[in-house]
Amino acid sequence: MVSSQKDWIKALNEKVSSLLSDTSIDSLKVQYELVSEGKDKLSYYLSVHDGAACVHEGIASNADITFSVSESTATQIHSGALSTEKAFLKGLLVVTGDVEVLIRAIEHLESPNL
Repeated sequence: MVSSQKDWIKALNEKVSSLLSDTSIDSLKVQYELVSEGKDKLSYYLSVHDGAACVHEGIASNADITFSVSESTATQIHSGALSTEKAFLKGLLVVTGDVEVLIRAIEHLESPNL
Protein backbone atom coordinates (compact mmCIF):
# COMPACT_ATOMS: atom_id res chain seq x y z
CA MET A 1 0.00 0.00 0.00
CA VAL A 2 1.42 3.36 -0.96
CA SER A 3 1.96 6.07 1.61
CA SER A 4 -0.95 8.21 0.41
CA GLN A 5 -3.33 5.29 1.00
CA LYS A 6 -1.98 4.80 4.51
CA ASP A 7 -2.45 8.51 5.17
CA TRP A 8 -5.96 8.32 3.75
CA ILE A 9 -6.89 5.41 6.05
CA LYS A 10 -5.35 7.24 9.02
CA ALA A 11 -7.42 10.37 8.25
CA LEU A 12 -10.53 8.25 7.73
CA ASN A 13 -9.91 6.53 11.05
CA GLU A 14 -9.65 9.87 12.85
CA LYS A 15 -12.91 11.08 11.29
CA VAL A 16 -14.78 7.83 12.00
CA SER A 17 -13.54 7.72 15.57
CA SER A 18 -14.82 11.23 16.23
CA LEU A 19 -18.15 10.69 14.46
CA LEU A 20 -18.92 7.29 15.94
CA SER A 21 -17.52 7.63 19.43
CA ASP A 22 -19.95 6.38 22.03
CA THR A 23 -22.28 4.90 19.43
CA SER A 24 -25.02 2.58 20.64
CA ILE A 25 -24.05 -0.07 18.07
CA ASP A 26 -22.83 -3.18 19.88
CA SER A 27 -20.86 -4.82 17.10
CA LEU A 28 -20.45 -4.25 13.37
CA LYS A 29 -17.79 -5.02 10.75
CA VAL A 30 -18.09 -3.39 7.32
CA GLN A 31 -15.53 -4.45 4.71
CA TYR A 32 -14.61 -2.14 1.82
CA GLU A 33 -12.79 -3.26 -1.33
CA LEU A 34 -11.61 -0.57 -3.71
CA VAL A 35 -10.23 -1.91 -7.00
CA SER A 36 -7.91 0.23 -9.16
CA GLU A 37 -7.83 0.14 -12.96
CA GLY A 38 -4.67 -1.96 -12.68
CA LYS A 39 -6.72 -4.45 -10.60
CA ASP A 40 -4.84 -3.63 -7.38
CA LYS A 41 -7.17 -3.91 -4.42
CA LEU A 42 -7.25 -1.65 -1.38
CA SER A 43 -9.04 -3.46 1.44
CA TYR A 44 -10.02 -1.83 4.70
CA TYR A 45 -12.82 -2.25 7.18
CA LEU A 46 -14.81 -0.37 9.76
CA SER A 47 -15.08 -2.14 13.07
CA VAL A 48 -17.51 -1.01 15.76
CA HIS A 49 -17.34 -2.81 19.08
CA ASP A 50 -18.71 -1.75 22.46
CA GLY A 51 -19.37 1.80 21.29
CA ALA A 52 -15.94 2.43 19.76
CA ALA A 53 -15.28 2.70 16.01
CA CYS A 54 -12.01 2.13 14.20
CA VAL A 55 -10.85 1.72 10.60
CA HIS A 56 -8.30 -1.02 9.87
CA GLU A 57 -6.27 -1.91 6.82
CA GLY A 58 -6.80 -5.37 5.39
CA ILE A 59 -9.57 -7.91 5.41
CA ALA A 60 -11.91 -8.36 8.37
CA SER A 61 -12.62 -11.78 9.73
CA ASN A 62 -16.38 -12.33 9.75
CA ALA A 63 -17.42 -9.05 8.10
CA ASP A 64 -21.16 -8.42 8.37
CA ILE A 65 -21.29 -6.72 4.99
CA THR A 66 -18.87 -6.01 2.14
CA PHE A 67 -18.89 -3.17 -0.37
CA SER A 68 -16.83 -3.67 -3.55
CA VAL A 69 -16.34 -0.85 -6.05
CA SER A 70 -13.85 0.28 -8.67
CA GLU A 71 -11.73 3.32 -7.99
CA SER A 72 -13.34 5.22 -10.88
CA THR A 73 -16.86 4.49 -9.62
CA ALA A 74 -15.87 5.50 -6.08
CA THR A 75 -14.51 8.76 -7.46
CA GLN A 76 -17.77 9.42 -9.31
CA ILE A 77 -19.80 8.70 -6.17
CA HIS A 78 -17.56 10.92 -4.05
CA SER A 79 -17.78 13.83 -6.53
CA GLY A 80 -21.57 13.52 -6.77
CA ALA A 81 -21.48 12.59 -10.46
CA LEU A 82 -23.04 9.21 -9.61
CA SER A 83 -25.33 8.35 -6.72
CA THR A 84 -24.67 5.32 -4.57
CA GLU A 85 -28.11 4.01 -5.50
CA LYS A 86 -27.47 4.26 -9.24
CA ALA A 87 -24.04 2.65 -8.85
CA PHE A 88 -25.68 -0.24 -6.99
CA LEU A 89 -28.51 -0.63 -9.51
CA LYS A 90 -26.05 -0.59 -12.42
CA GLY A 91 -23.92 -3.28 -10.76
CA LEU A 92 -20.97 -0.91 -10.29
CA LEU A 93 -21.20 -1.15 -6.50
CA VAL A 94 -21.48 -4.72 -5.23
CA VAL A 95 -22.89 -5.36 -1.77
CA THR A 96 -22.65 -8.78 -0.14
CA GLY A 97 -23.40 -10.00 3.35
CA ASP A 98 -26.16 -9.32 5.85
CA VAL A 99 -27.81 -6.09 4.69
CA GLU A 100 -30.25 -6.23 7.63
CA VAL A 101 -27.36 -5.75 10.07
CA LEU A 102 -26.39 -2.59 8.23
CA ILE A 103 -29.97 -1.30 8.13
CA ARG A 104 -30.27 -1.75 11.89
CA ALA A 105 -26.93 0.01 12.40
CA ILE A 106 -27.98 2.96 10.22
CA GLU A 107 -30.85 3.65 12.62
CA HIS A 108 -28.24 4.20 15.34
CA LEU A 109 -26.06 6.34 13.08
CA GLU A 110 -28.70 8.86 12.06
CA SER A 111 -27.46 11.97 13.75
CA PRO A 112 -27.17 15.68 12.92
CA ASN A 113 -23.34 15.48 13.11
CA LEU A 114 -22.98 12.83 10.40
